[in-house]
Amino acid sequence: MASNEGSGALPPPSVLPYTIHSSSGHTASFRPTNILVDNPSDQSSRWTGATSKASDERELARQASSAPASAPASGSSTPREGQPKKKRETQYIIMELENPAIVTGIGFGKYCKTHPCNLFEFSLYGGLSPQKRYMEPILHGGLRNDAQKELFTLRIETGRKSREVLFPVKYLRIEAHSAHTQNYNVSIWHIWLEGVASAEHVQQALKGYEAYRLTYTTHLMLSHLRRTSPAYLSAFSTVLNSSPTHTSTTFEHPLLSHLHATLVVRGQFDQTEALLEESKETGLFREWCSGGGKGKNIGRWEQIAGSATSGAGEAGSPTWPAGRGGHQMVRVGRKILLFGGWDGERDLGDLWEYELPLTSTSPTSSSGGWRCLHPGDPAPPTPLSPPPTSSTDDEPRPRGRSCHQMAVDERTGWVYLLGAKLGPEEEEEWAAELKERESRAESSSTTSRLPPSTIPHRMAPSTGPLGPTMAGAIPIPPPTGEPRSRASTPGAAAPTSNGATTTNGGGGDAMDVEEEVKPSPSPAPRVEKRDPFKADFWRYKAVGPGRGKWELLCEDTGAVGGPKLLFDHQMFVHSQTQRLFVFGGKNQHLPGGASDDSDDRHSGMFCYDIQKGVWSHLFGDPTSTDTFRAERLLSRFGHSMLYDERASTIYVFSGQRGDTYLSDMWAIKISSVTNDEDEEEEAEDSDMLGGRQTRLWRAGAVIDALHPAPAASSDAGPSPSAPPRQPTILSISQLSSDYSLQGPAAAFTQRASLDPETREWTLLSGLIKDRKTGREVATDEVWCKTKDDEWEEVEVRGSKPVGRFAAQVVYDPLRKEHYMFGGNPSSTGAAATRLNDFWRLRVICPSPEEALRKAKFLVRKQRFTEMCQTRPTLVALHYLQNTLAAVVDHTDLAEASSFRLCMTALLSAPASNNCEVPMMEDGSILGGEDVEGSTSSLEGEGGAGGGGQSAEKDEELYQARMRLFEELLEFVPEEERQPKDDLRDLAMHQDMLCS
Repeated sequence: MASNEGSGALPPPSVLPYTIHSSSGHTASFRPTNILVDNPSDQSSRWTGATSKASDERELARQASSAPASAPASGSSTPREGQPKKKRETQYIIMELENPAIVTGIGFGKYCKTHPCNLFEFSLYGGLSPQKRYMEPILHGGLRNDAQKELFTLRIETGRKSREVLFPVKYLRIEAHSAHTQNYNVSIWHIWLEGVASAEHVQQALKGYEAYRLTYTTHLMLSHLRRTSPAYLSAFSTVLNSSPTHTSTTFEHPLLSHLHATLVVRGQFDQTEALLEESKETGLFREWCSGGGKGKNIGRWEQIAGSATSGAGEAGSPTWPAGRGGHQMVRVGRKILLFGGWDGERDLGDLWEYELPLTSTSPTSSSGGWRCLHPGDPAPPTPLSPPPTSSTDDEPRPRGRSCHQMAVDERTGWVYLLGAKLGPEEEEEWAAELKERESRAESSSTTSRLPPSTIPHRMAPSTGPLGPTMAGAIPIPPPTGEPRSRASTPGAAAPTSNGATTTNGGGGDAMDVEEEVKPSPSPAPRVEKRDPFKADFWRYKAVGPGRGKWELLCEDTGAVGGPKLLFDHQMFVHSQTQRLFVFGGKNQHLPGGASDDSDDRHSGMFCYDIQKGVWSHLFGDPTSTDTFRAERLLSRFGHSMLYDERASTIYVFSGQRGDTYLSDMWAIKISSVTNDEDEEEEAEDSDMLGGRQTRLWRAGAVIDALHPAPAASSDAGPSPSAPPRQPTILSISQLSSDYSLQGPAAAFTQRASLDPETREWTLLSGLIKDRKTGREVATDEVWCKTKDDEWEEVEVRGSKPVGRFAAQVVYDPLRKEHYMFGGNPSSTGAAATRLNDFWRLRVICPSPEEALRKAKFLVRKQRFTEMCQTRPTLVALHYLQNTLAAVVDHTDLAEASSFRLCMTALLSAPASNNCEVPMMEDGSILGGEDVEGSTSSLEGEGGAGGGGQSAEKDEELYQARMRLFEELLEFVPEEERQPKDDLRDLAMHQDMLCS
């Protein structure tokens, strides 16, 4: 919002005293005057609205699809579970200040613990009169159901953007729409107001506000005269010319005045289109852009290949990945990597690569197809199966898995992999394995008492540079020169032409290895099954030297200060500081072990120092007994996480916790600076987030500077002369307690992207709770969020993929395209159904060129309608088929329907218009320019139209063109046009109130 000269000079706000002017009523002794006192320990110190008498339509639009971040744990009563709540008649309190003031904030005190009556959704209005029709809307928001006070910053300006003035108020009306629990009367415990009451500033604001009201009233009168009738155009000109200069020059842009005279009065359509083109060049269509507020974001899906079921791509196919969900896709340069997933029956371990178009102008057909880099396990294994005794390559690699995460280090080309989900069958199998080991341990204790000569010889487990065989890995090869097993040939794996992975380098082939390792005549030893609950940590070299190599960084991150085995988490690599961040996810339950229900099995936030190889635990998940739980970021799984490089901020939103879908949004400010210059630049980038977010940073909980401790097993600690590391987290702030009020519904496995140039978010919805039934539904919605924090649902045109969740989406910032593969089509469908279709999405933002096309369509449609009444039918038909059709977007269903309806005007033309017209050989009309010339003009004394038309027809034609003019005004900024409000509507509203 643009600020004015006075707002920057306002002193710091102070608490403003107020009294209760009136209210809609109250229940029992819970009177509105109770909100004047802040007594959080007294349950009766509150206002409670009157008993419900009717339903309210507002609640029907806000259903049990999500809950704020401070919602109670699973199983407790929340306002967004189950069926829609019944809403009450509007409950309100009107607060009266002692004197007019500039109110900058409103704060809410609460009860000392959660309460079912706590206010959830509300609206706030303000003005100099207690009557709502004279008030301005100030705020629409919601409160968390906790004991923490909340303060909201209020809009202190009104007017038309660049002409805004400070907005002093004496009365504030708060409307309580709903409580946190259905069927409960809404309660407010305490309200305090903050603002500026200085007589000097308030009087200055009142003077500016009165001047604004006078100017705006004159503008309303001018627009009324011009809207009403051509007979009032002379009066309009007289008032406009006699008004003060400031009033007349701010009424509308000069081009719009010219447009009215050309289009509405004279009916010169060719000149009208020329003025529209000039308007575009002048910048009157400047709001037709991403986040500008005009036009719509249009989404166009294109299916690249594949089908909608898993039958088209079989496991092991060299040309197309099999259907799956819970897989991972990342973009590395101009390639997409796909690894793992669940095909409905087993975890997959195959690795695929897809080549993107090389440039932003390359045709989409220039992209390559899928190429299999490694087929994974040749036969369906179990996670407890030992590594295969033979392998198609020499490198270690992760086992098949799903619900893991991958993140790319764009500086080095390494792709990091962490996490996996194990099913009940694997847990049961591992429990049986543990029992078998206990039995063998008892047996070995008996054997150990026998003489050494009686103990049968057993082979030692294979070892490598990192010790015994690691979890989920083929044995790591020893250094060059040592005796090699069959799988120890050095050299990076390289893909062959058919996509299989082979090795290059080394001095021998498989036959040489077979000769070196001679089979033992003794019985084959029993190979120990690996522990599937170890959190193995891998990375894959995607580009540069060593491309195609897997490297096991850690056998179990949970044993070295990192996360335990977890799934449905999020992570990303901050290349500048060489840190990998992991947040959320669910810790895998350990069978037979101690229950971990105390921490709800949700993982916190971890940081991995890539250079040092050290994990740090940044913060954990707040427990249910944590006093400040509501002020902290709750962990979750299946959420979204984005990183804004310009703001050095991680955004966390959506996801699931227990049975609740979350719709809160958080910002985690991380350090990315190495010197003072970078710090200043980072501060400037942070300011670009807007004043609202800056205030939230100050209000957020700040994490102390954290320095990763050196690993216990490290041979050498950090150098004493090395500069100290920067703090990892600078602050954590909640941006929204419920973004679903203005944006997408809370969802599980939402996929989001952030464009580094425009900083616009794109969100593809996953699994949501239906707003009517409360059932889980896989949706196909697409949403955009601008840098101004405005949500808008993308209008998808043409064919589109079926709704799904657990799919994967990759964003290509070069071509502004999203790629989506696979997923689960339904939460209630066939359990084994997984998709393998591959789609490309392009979101087309509004543009001035699109605005000009739409405006020309409206103008030509009006011209055609008039031609049907004044020109030969054949001439009008020719205009319809050629000139009008040339500016129609047939993918826009509404526009295409409007174009088809033009035929009704042709069919209703007078019979006298059905005459022959001379045609040229090429099908054009002889003398067509003259025939399609200007239509009727309304210019003349007293509004009399030209061409001998009656006054009644002149009036009808004027109103039709005036409606077109009003439509064209919607294309330009509000401050450049006449007011939208109509005096006739205001007068009718006044009559209704007085009757």
